[in-house]
Amino acid sequence: MRIKEIIKETTEREIQQAIYMEGQCGVLAIAIHQSNPRRYPLGYIYEYNHPGQADIHLEPDEFSELSKPEQQEIMYNHQNWGLVHAYVVDQRTQEYIDARGRHKTLPSLNYKLNLTRKNVFPADPEDIIRIYTEMEWDDVAEEWKVTKGVEVWNKIGRGLAQALAYAIKHLGIEPVNNNS
Repeated sequence: MRIKEIIKETTEREIQQAIYMEGQCGVLAIAIHQSNPRRYPLGYIYEYNHPGQADIHLEPDEFSELSKPEQQEIMYNHQNWGLVHAYVVDQRTQEYIDARGRHKTLPSLNYKLNLTRKNVFPADPEDIIRIYTEMEWDDVAEEWKVTKGVEVWNKIGRGLAQALAYAIKHLGIEPVNNNS
């Protein structure tokens, strides 16, 4: 019987880990950060997208070909940013933490930081919420419906308690009320 329990626990963790790595990394990072903000400051990686097209990454050479005003519009208008990955840093151990675990170096996920992809640390939860993007295919209109920011957060942000439970159980997170 214990073997079945172990397999079930492992499978459930793998599913949760995939969810947090594939679109809800910000929920996990914000949940950890809110549990103990001093110990677990937030960070995130974002990328510039083509204006009005949240899912189309802007390659560095494409960015370089734009005029200076176009480059500035993309760089300073958060509507053109897409969240790539969110994480926290454990100030006690100096480890980066995401759904996969603890790391000594920034979890890059094979995303190279460059002219169009940036790392922000430390960050505020509002920064991550503001650039969150969700895309759903509309069969009737035959187009992607892009939702950003608070509207997305109002749907996925309800999972903070579940995310924190995952972090405590699988990532060794210590909320402030558990510290001595």
